[in-house]
Amino acid sequence: ATPGVTTQGLETEVELPQKTRSRTRTRGVSSVGSQAASTSLIRVGVINQADGQAGTMSLEIDPTLNFAVVVAKAAMCIGLPVRRLFLPDGTEIKSSEAMIEAADFTVKDKVEAGKAAMALNIELISTDGLDFRWKYGDSATYKFGDFILRPVGRLLAGQRAGRNVIHPPQPRSLPLSGNLKDCLPDLWKNCFTICEKLGPLVKLRIFDDVVYICSDPETVDIINQVPDKRLPRTVFGIKTIACDGVFIADGQRWDFARQTLQGSLTPEAVFSLVPAFSTKVFGLVEELGKREAFKKDIDVFEWVERMTMDVICDVGFGHNMGALHEQDGHQDPLVTLFDEVMEISINASLYGAVDIFGSTKRKFESQTKELNGMLDDIIAAVRNGTNTGSKGSLIGALMGAKCPLTGRGFDQSELRDQLLTFLVAGHKTTTLLLTWALNSIASHPEVEQKMIDELRSVFEDNERPPTADELKKLRYTRCSNRCGVAIADPTSRGIRVISQNN
Repeated sequence: ATPGVTTQGLETEVELPQKTRSRTRTRGVSSVGSQAASTSLIRVGVINQADGQAGTMSLEIDPTLNFAVVVAKAAMCIGLPVRRLFLPDGTEIKSSEAMIEAADFTVKDKVEAGKAAMALNIELISTDGLDFRWKYGDSATYKFGDFILRPVGRLLAGQRAGRNVIHPPQPRSLPLSGNLKDCLPDLWKNCFTICEKLGPLVKLRIFDDVVYICSDPETVDIINQVPDKRLPRTVFGIKTIACDGVFIADGQRWDFARQTLQGSLTPEAVFSLVPAFSTKVFGLVEELGKREAFKKDIDVFEWVERMTMDVICDVGFGHNMGALHEQDGHQDPLVTLFDEVMEISINASLYGAVDIFGSTKRKFESQTKELNGMLDDIIAAVRNGTNTGSKGSLIGALMGAKCPLTGRGFDQSELRDQLLTFLVAGHKTTTLLLTWALNSIASHPEVEQKMIDELRSVFEDNERPPTADELKKLRYTRCSNRCGVAIADPTSRGIRVISQNN
């Protein structure tokens, strides 16, 4: 795929934003036209209807070509998720054969003013699932105009636009901020109260964002089957952390990362990590024993978090952080920086909306740059074989992975986001789950005694690392853990974004 594009045809059919026209024209005069024309290739220009991001790709003329490959290569050449492709007249392309039939094979390479340019056989408009429309406006970016101007427009327009739509119940909203008052200070906590008052499906409007809260299990199950996430990549100029990671990425990037990680996280692969887990657990027991000897109080959450961070960095990053052996009150710079960046990214809608002078954004960018430098060092150590942790880390598996549709691998930015995803997904969640589990066990002595009896029956008082087969025998302990998940699930909510008006 060649990262260049001409806007010939597109500019005559569509009024592109000025910044889009200049960017695509600049990219279009790259050295792509110096290649000899080939009758076995079809040259395709792709432009994203949301923000005008554009690129080109070359495909073999083959009606039997898997259309999923076409869509995946389209996503690769513009760097955005692609689920649907349209002709400029709005006709949807659903097969390779239809695309080839619509192509114009009379175009030839040309050279103008000493600069090479490529003439395209066909121009396609891509969407991430939305219906075809010629209306630019990136749905993955929030700007200050969205903060005030669009809510004012909504207020002036009244209910005319949605007269035939039946909406779920909604708390009384204010003209500009909508239901922001109902969400503060903690939206997740307030969700329970809101649903108790208004029912299992509730509509909220926060400035120009419309959010639906669903607490009905059957409806949630239907929603979770929809692949679209389309979470915002930037909010008021502040980038969403790990937006190219497997949990937040959408479309082909998500599918590629998911397939790769699934291959590395099979039950057999997880059981092979038991020795690494055991080493950290024994380290935790040793450190707690030292504090018990000095009659010091133990903050369970703090020590479980240290152990969790050590495990994630070891098996995920191939990096030995040594958090268990840090002095009290001391935290690894990577963890400190990650927590600060995470705090700003999660609350970007609050910080960014009032960050008129950009101080928070500049702080975030500076911290993100420093954090990326630390992650780049970890990735480089794994590549060079000089890493201090596990040699069979997950990041090592990601480095060698290739997409089956396009043959591409993860670039440096995507690898960093996968590492951040390991921290986001496994750090606080696992710590909370284990802390609540220990609290529940300590609150029920009879359960604790049964677990101890089961452990003794399997290990016979031998304090040694367990094997995978021995762990499978701990049926009562496993059931107790599942009860802990049901009582205090650290990931009890999910987010999906509607991409089509059905």
